[in-house]
Amino acid sequence: MKKTLNGLNITYRYHKGDNGKNVLLLHGWGGSLNSFKHLENYLIANKFSVISLDFPGFGGSD
Repeated sequence: MKKTLNGLNITYRYHKGDNGKNVLLLHGWGGSLNSFKHLENYLIANKFSVISLDFPGFGGSD
């Protein structure tokens, strides 16, 4: 999904779980939200709410 913030398109993924726990995944330099795909799948399988995003200038973000 994309959201415009301060004129930039930010790519992100969001999955709402139902265990009441939230995880925000933030990549490092040269990474992208795809860096966390295996971890994201594990967290979703364990019913966590997960948000991952591409910082501006990385991955699918402007």
